[in-house]
Amino acid sequence: MGDELYALENVCPHAYALLTQGLIDGDTVECPLHEAVFHIPTGKCLKEPGGRDLKMYSVHLAGEEIQIKVE
Repeated sequence: MGDELYALENVCPHAYALLTQGLIDGDTVECPLHEAVFHIPTGKCLKEPGGRDLKMYSVHLAGEEIQIKVE
């Protein structure tokens, strides 16, 4: 995935599971509970039972500071 920065919601939409506890494989993350798979750069649900795509947040690098716009 290179040097790109992505910010997406951490909770799987299918059931409460933290994606930060899931398995990252290349540019995907797998839910630790039910094996739903999401594309990190886009938030797109690639394997059910995700239920929907993940919310994405705008990321900006300002010097050494990472800024995330959460709406």
